[in-house]
Amino acid sequence: MNVANEIKNGNIDATINTSEHEGEFFVTVQSVNDLINAFVHPLQEAMNIVNNFATGNFTARYDTKAQVKGDFEKFKIALDNSGMSVSDAINGVKEEVETLQALMEETNASATEVSSTTSMLAQNSSSVSGLAERSSSSITQVLTAMDDLSKTVGAVAAAAEEASGKAMETVQLSEKGLKLAGEAERGMNDIMVSFEDTGSNIQDINSQMEEIGKIVGIITGISEQTGLLALNAAIEAAQAGEAGLGFAVVADEVKSLALESQKSAENIATIIGNLQKKSQIVSDSMTTSLDEVKSGNEAVRETLRVFNE
Repeated sequence: MNVANEIKNGNIDATINTSEHEGEFFVTVQSVNDLINAFVHPLQEAMNIVNNFATGNFTARYDTKAQVKGDFEKFKIALDNSGMSVSDAINGVKEEVETLQALMEETNASATEVSSTTSMLAQNSSSVSGLAERSSSSITQVLTAMDDLSKTVGAVAAAAEEASGKAMETVQLSEKGLKLAGEAERGMNDIMVSFEDTGSNIQDINSQMEEIGKIVGIITGISEQTGLLALNAAIEAAQAGEAGLGFAVVADEVKSLALESQKSAENIATIIGNLQKKSQIVSDSMTTSLDEVKSGNEAVRETLRVFNE
């Protein structure tokens, strides 16, 4: 954030110290510096040319080695054209001034000739009149050249103002990036809370399925014991002969129910086992995702810290 404030205060070549960062943070900081340099280098070159213009050196041109694109290329062409236009205008002014000086010298010579030779008065007066007209025309040309110079300087000022606007847009983009990073951090925190809640719920489900598994184990044990009792009852009924036939039928029914109960309990145990495996897979996946979210959250926080510096 200190870098953004320095740019706001006119220190346009301020950048973030990359030596303090590594990995993804280094890439992020380097990208921000590259963005700043993309605006700063063309502006510095433009400021150098404008400073030359201010000292009267309108022959200064944009460095041909400077790589510029887009609007900055248009700005470069406009600045160079402005320099050429001003230089041509100044050369025109110089020529007109030299012409005016020569005319004034002729006027002085004619005036001297008038004072020394009265016989040439009429002719010299006519020459003075012609010189005066030529002087008036030259002065008009000088005024026109100065007006062109004023327009060119105005174009340079407009181009400089546009460059300043681009720099301000860069600062605003940095501030917007800071705001978005803050929102991303809050979103990461919400995701972490949601993942932790989900993981807790999965653990509760696993605990409940373990309890159900214990109950199924008890049912299985009871079914096995019931089956043994039914088998013993059938043996006793067979030994009792005809008197034990009715009891044998009941024993067979009990045995069948015991077998079905045991089979159902085994099926339930299998289903619970599969659910526990799937729950464990989901739990492991949630743990991995939570670790990744935490890493992303730390990255966002580090980015925020870099911007705030």
